[in-house]
Amino acid sequence: MKQLVPFLLLTQVFVLPLMAQRTLNLEYKQDQQGNFVFSCTNRGWCPYIVRVDLPTLENARADHAMPYITVVRPGVTRLFKLTQTGGDVKFKYTFGYSKGCLDPPVNTGFTYLLPVAPGKQAQAYEQAVSPATPLRAGDTATTGAADLRSSYSIRFRAKSGDTLYASRRGTVTDVRVSSDENDQGVETTGTANFIEIVHADCSFAQYGVVKKDGALVKPGQFVEAGQPIGIIGGDKFGRGSEARISVRYNRKPDESHDIQGEQQAAWAYVPLKFWTKRNGRGMLTHGATYTSEFPEPIVTQEMSKAELAKWKAKNHPGARTHK
Repeated sequence: MKQLVPFLLLTQVFVLPLMAQRTLNLEYKQDQQGNFVFSCTNRGWCPYIVRVDLPTLENARADHAMPYITVVRPGVTRLFKLTQTGGDVKFKYTFGYSKGCLDPPVNTGFTYLLPVAPGKQAQAYEQAVSPATPLRAGDTATTGAADLRSSYSIRFRAKSGDTLYASRRGTVTDVRVSSDENDQGVETTGTANFIEIVHADCSFAQYGVVKKDGALVKPGQFVEAGQPIGIIGGDKFGRGSEARISVRYNRKPDESHDIQGEQQAAWAYVPLKFWTKRNGRGMLTHGATYTSEFPEPIVTQEMSKAELAKWKAKNHPGARTHK
């Protein structure tokens, strides 16, 4: 059967093999019956929401409604099939994607560790953008777990060369530490070193400010809460060195899409609750100083029984097990 397709499709077929190293590739193959089977290869370390549409489709029908929106995990995921209905099949497609899951069950009440060494004191500063009002020095955060913010992060005053720790267990999805502008105290910069970790509930933590080449982890590596992940560097706005953390998740796929790359995600940021020495669990007061502590129940709160037993054997090798 001769396949007639628009010029745009021919262009895409030619370009796709050249993009073999992209994180996500949309591909299709024609089976013996003349049908077209679409699939997506995810070479990343986290789930992605993908959106495929068929603005032109002739002499074929799709086995899913369009636009087709789904989640693809690392590896190859079959998406949909176009079945020939008669005549030569013609189609065009568009493709967009963003990190995250559809309606993820994010635990907005999770208790995080401070991203600085146990026993270290650090002054905390909150950065929040509407719908919540940024806190002033001395104010206490009272935002409920359901009041998610359009931008939210916590900064902790630190020294250059201090160690940055994971506040929660997860898989490293992105490491960008090639810039030295953060360490030069420049007024502004288009780059910012960071480490990103995805959690079990499909939320993403982004850590900074990381020193140039200061990552202690790599993409695809699983890290536990309280594990060193990087070396703290300078701040791009000249405030000095600091540990910074934000946690966000993709609430829904954006309607816009870019056929050549990643579409804009609809991120929601979680107001974070931390465990601190003498204060226990709770949100932090802007401008207050806290002491980091890594108690075992907080470090191991997401572990299964088998993982907990393995962790205890590694961290308490001399302890006896009582039946």
